[in-house]
Amino acid sequence: MLQYIIPGLVFILAIAVHLYTFVHRSKYKHLPQPPLPFRWDWIKGHASLVIDQAKKNDFNTAKIFKLIGQDLGAETFALFVGFHSNSYWIISEEIDFISKIISDHRTFWKVGTKNNPLAFANGVRVLGDHGILLEPGTDVWYHKRKMMDPAFLKKNLKSLMDKMNHSSNKLCQHLREKHDQKIVEVYDVFMKVALEVVCTCGFNLEDDFITLTDSAVNNAVNDLFAGVMVAFFNRSTYWMPWKHKEEKKSLKSSADMLREKMKKHLQERYEAVAAGTDSHNDILSHIIRGNQYSDQLTMDDLVDDFLVFLIAGMETTAITMSIMIWFFLKHPEIARKAIHEVNEVFGEKEDLEFEDLGKLVYLEQCIKETLRIHPPVTITSRKNHHRPETVNNVRIPTGTRLLIPLETIQRSEKHWENPLEFNPDRFAPGTHNKPFTFFPFAAGPRICIGKHFSIMEAKMVISKVLREFQLVDPYPEDKELEKIVVLTSRPKNGIFVKFIS
Repeated sequence: MLQYIIPGLVFILAIAVHLYTFVHRSKYKHLPQPPLPFRWDWIKGHASLVIDQAKKNDFNTAKIFKLIGQDLGAETFALFVGFHSNSYWIISEEIDFISKIISDHRTFWKVGTKNNPLAFANGVRVLGDHGILLEPGTDVWYHKRKMMDPAFLKKNLKSLMDKMNHSSNKLCQHLREKHDQKIVEVYDVFMKVALEVVCTCGFNLEDDFITLTDSAVNNAVNDLFAGVMVAFFNRSTYWMPWKHKEEKKSLKSSADMLREKMKKHLQERYEAVAAGTDSHNDILSHIIRGNQYSDQLTMDDLVDDFLVFLIAGMETTAITMSIMIWFFLKHPEIARKAIHEVNEVFGEKEDLEFEDLGKLVYLEQCIKETLRIHPPVTITSRKNHHRPETVNNVRIPTGTRLLIPLETIQRSEKHWENPLEFNPDRFAPGTHNKPFTFFPFAAGPRICIGKHFSIMEAKMVISKVLREFQLVDPYPEDKELEKIVVLTSRPKNGIFVKFIS
């Protein structure tokens, strides 16, 4: 009897799943979609298509969706990515559509932490479920953002100048002593200086990150990124105990090390803020006050926010600075113009003052043009949380994940003339670019809280490097910059420079 019951139950379950997906998919028939594979399409949907394209295109999600959209001849389309709660995605590069999605943060929440390996990967806590990055849109997020915003106001950023000058000078001294006349991979160098800047300016965490040849924190952050990427692109198999053993082990050890190190540093500061005796006015003090909003927020939640600022502040700024140097090597006339401006602003001074940053107009144009062509984050997402919505005649069922390919929009010929040409004059004073065609830090109420801090840091470090060194391109024959996405979009094969002091 049992031999008939079990197959029968399996058959009934398969039929139920098939009917569920059929009904669910019918809600999206008004949108273009790629053809589904022949086998198991009712369970896996387009997931195999996305994964195959990811492997061919270095996991650049914006590029993947651009290629699928081109095949469909559509700027807005849907993908069915499997039998789970976020089974349908709507991808769009239509400006009128995405501007309403990003601006309405009460209707369209951040995707949140459910099934997100950035939050938890196979039980390993990475960035947790209440951090300011992943918290979808609850009162917890509103309060945290309100408490943390003042840390990035002009008066507070001004107080960080001494530390940024110190780190920039330390970098140049290190390059002069250890790398003069040598070919250097600058992404690794800028990762170290960005780590030191965010640790000293943000958290009063003093350590030598720049000159250390083997930083445990730096290595742990890199391993964390790599581990989360494996979890992200192997969700269907990552939970299996016999799969990805080494990656899981590395992810756990990196996450545990970072979290334990940060807990020790945070506990004393947390108690001082709670007692009203903390005299610091750094980013960390604002993070702590934001986390004191609710008794339900624990020390682990505080560590989540700490790691968000540590990792995001380090990685994205290092990528931007590295790629801007690459553009300077390939466009010496633009580099000369930037160097001339830097020398004029510095004059006889050894260090910049806060007011000098506003005079580095052309350098900021170069930063923005770098961010336009190569945004460190290539895509952002939202979720229709409350009820079915209609935006620009597109019906969006409840629970739909909405993906916005920033890089595709910022490189679109619809919005930019010769979009792949590096032309900082696009951002010259007096120019006006169409809203939502340049938003590397996202936009709307959920815009990156550290935007101004990041641009300030890039100005400080790059201006000091341009003033102190002649940059020589050791590989002028290399004309294309290859990238790979490891959560962020970073240089694939490194960026090499010869520094001559």
